[in-house]
Amino acid sequence: APKPVMNFGSGKNKIIIFVAFGLVTLVILIVGISFLLSLGKANNEDLIGVRASQTELIRIIELGKKDTTDIALKNRMASLQALVTSDESKLEDLMSKRNVEITKVQLGAKKDASIDDSLESAKQQGNYDEALLNEISKLSNEYYDALKKSLSEATTKTEKELLNTAIYNLEATASSK
Repeated sequence: APKPVMNFGSGKNKIIIFVAFGLVTLVILIVGISFLLSLGKANNEDLIGVRASQTELIRIIELGKKDTTDIALKNRMASLQALVTSDESKLEDLMSKRNVEITKVQLGAKKDASIDDSLESAKQQGNYDEALLNEISKLSNEYYDALKKSLSEATTKTEKELLNTAIYNLEATASSK
């Protein structure tokens, strides 16, 4: 018995069908590759900004813990530091998995030496705890804004979960004042 053969008609029809099939395959391949490449590539610059905010906030907390006399403030700062440090570690892991290297210059981008001067002046004037609280609040708000901005541009589930957790942690710390 003769084998059934697909008959596309004339040679011209065969060429058109093969070209159409090739184009459809090419489009699917391009879309698939671009999807796979975009999975782990969020806007890393936003995340680098978040890391810089974390670094400065932790730096000022460390600085403040040395000289504050208010035990309640010291405890709040320790709690905030623990949460920010935990979130910082998770963000470092995410960026490491993406092979994103952050330079010391990038991490220090938010460093503000005027805060050190302001706290030193406040120490001499006797209002260190109040000045420290104001600076920590300002830096926390900047960190919060950086988290929100990064969340609005997040592209992966992992990134969104990490940023949402960091936002929740910061909100929980702020509401426990």
